[in-house]
Amino acid sequence: MLSLVFLVNMNMSFKVLHLCYIEKFTPEFIELIRRKVKNNIHKFITMGQNNEKYPIKIGDDLHYLPGKYLRYFRIIKEMNTTDKIVIHGLFDPGIILLLFLQPWLLKKCYWVMWGGDIYTTASQGVGNTILEFCKKKVAKNIGNLVTYIEGDFEFVKKRYNAKGTWKYCIMYPSNCFKKANVRSINKTSEIGIQVGNSADPTNEHEFIFNKILNSQLNNVRVFSPLSYGDKFYASTVEAKAKVYFSSKFIAMYDFMDPSNYTQWQSSIDIAIFAHRRQQGMGNILTLLGLGKTVYLRSDVSSAVFLTKLGLKLGRIDKDEIELFSDKELQKNVEVIEHEFSESMLVKQIEEIFN
Repeated sequence: MLSLVFLVNMNMSFKVLHLCYIEKFTPEFIELIRRKVKNNIHKFITMGQNNEKYPIKIGDDLHYLPGKYLRYFRIIKEMNTTDKIVIHGLFDPGIILLLFLQPWLLKKCYWVMWGGDIYTTASQGVGNTILEFCKKKVAKNIGNLVTYIEGDFEFVKKRYNAKGTWKYCIMYPSNCFKKANVRSINKTSEIGIQVGNSADPTNEHEFIFNKILNSQLNNVRVFSPLSYGDKFYASTVEAKAKVYFSSKFIAMYDFMDPSNYTQWQSSIDIAIFAHRRQQGMGNILTLLGLGKTVYLRSDVSSAVFLTKLGLKLGRIDKDEIELFSDKELQKNVEVIEHEFSESMLVKQIEEIFN
């Protein structure tokens, strides 16, 4: 009898509802679930203004809800008729309030932490104070906390007194290993440097520019992806960088699809990120897997996690910028290929929802 019950449970198929804003990595994630994850029934409700910028193939499993308020009536119904709820980034005020008002849903919720939803502080004002109160209650009692960075999980436990279970998962294909050859760098030739990943002030572009200028590197070409974020800040970054590097600076305003962006990243040599919190992990993991020299601040949770995996990282807050050896870069590639493969991601997703 016990073995029969076990077999029934092993073959049970759950209905899994995903609530997510459309971002650059959302289409790849949805397509991965459709292609590879077969053991449950997944439905997606997408929101936000990026449906044209990041198009997703339409299907019976996906509903795009653009309305700001009416969409929550549909979301309430779906929340209460599904087995599991996956919240991709706990940002949306409406979803936070719905979960606060329906605490019986929290046990079956999975909060996929993005970084900005855990490290940013609440804005001033009565409305924001109420929203933060509701978020604290939701975060404290939500059933499952999904992240592959232990430091983020520990931070949420401390900040919100969260009681949920940690589910280790790299979650998005943008975090997966991309196959490429590690090329040896002739240190006398032009060195391509990626600075930051967006037009967000948290990238601290000017700090990085000064570090490059004070390094021993010669003949550099500096690139800054600025296709999303604050447009005014982006123009400020470009103006300052032109003073520092003249024609050797390239501002990248045009959005590239993931495959073209990876192809471009394979052509650069060094990438530098000065964020003071976990951010830009898709960029960082891709670059490490491509055999690039990567610099982060030494105290951010992502740097601590990656170092524990045995990866060689530069410390932008402590070290002088230089190229790593071919041997060090090849070891990084091997670690990323093992820890962040697509097959590993599929396995993690299936284990979480079983």
